[in-house]
Amino acid sequence: MNGKLSPPLDKTSAEKIRAARSSVGRRLAVGILLGSACLALGTGFLARRHGKAAPPLAPSTSPASQPMLDTTSAEIEPADAGGLTSNIDEAIARALAWKPPLASAAPSAADQKAALAIQRGDHCLGSNAATITLMLFGDLNCPFTLSQFKILKGVLDEKPTSVRLVWRERPLDVHAGAMAAALAAERMALRFDENAFWRFVMALSEFDRVPSNAELRVIEDRLTVDKPRLDESQADGRAAAKLERDRLVALTYSIHETPTLFINGLRFAGEVSRIHLEQLVSEEQEQIEILIDEAVPPGHLYTIRVDANLLDWVRE
Repeated sequence: MNGKLSPPLDKTSAEKIRAARSSVGRRLAVGILLGSACLALGTGFLARRHGKAAPPLAPSTSPASQPMLDTTSAEIEPADAGGLTSNIDEAIARALAWKPPLASAAPSAADQKAALAIQRGDHCLGSNAATITLMLFGDLNCPFTLSQFKILKGVLDEKPTSVRLVWRERPLDVHAGAMAAALAAERMALRFDENAFWRFVMALSEFDRVPSNAELRVIEDRLTVDKPRLDESQADGRAAAKLERDRLVALTYSIHETPTLFINGLRFAGEVSRIHLEQLVSEEQEQIEILIDEAVPPGHLYTIRVDANLLDWVRE
């Protein structure tokens, strides 16, 4: 402004300035890294508190290389879709070879009055005396629901007496064939038995695409090994009533996506991996052991843990 030029910096001064700038740059980089780490830890903590599985960290890629995913689309294949078949006969054969570990005894009186109640006649695998209950709200047109079912089935096959799996229908409007598939599954249970229902679900989980209505009929017909107890019209009416009951339960707990899984009332929206599931079951079992040590009756364990876990979710 005064028309005079600043004198040139000597070599020592220039080096000092460069060193100072370098130091500031390093401090800024460290601050950014620490801030990112704190944000990741905070996000993981909140996800766990809300009952949602925090996604694993992945190598960073440019935005252009990241595809836009519509998680409501039945065209997307889940990450662990390996082992699926495009052959409907093979899917049916796998289902027929499976012996579902049906729960034999009735749920306790407390279970039937719990917040997420388990009633007589519900679709239930494992043992009603189990300390861990996995309640899955699923859409049979949703590949992530079917993938989650396969993970839960694997746990049940290994631990049929220590875990209980309860299925609730939650067909979504975004899937055109979801209601037809749910009605077909419920019709299988009513016309035949629980084995037929679970094998129908398994057959769909083994298939590598959403079946057409004609393919649904083929699967239904091929899985029937006994004479029907009801005709189709009677079964359809009762199946529709069952779907409505499940829908009202889902709306009560604001379940608008599938799969939604409850582990003794602890809520998880989205697919939970096998490793994460086993960790969560182990943590929940620790809470159960505390109640057992306090002499809580076995028939009340589920009710107490559901109330506690649901209250935590409501508070959040």
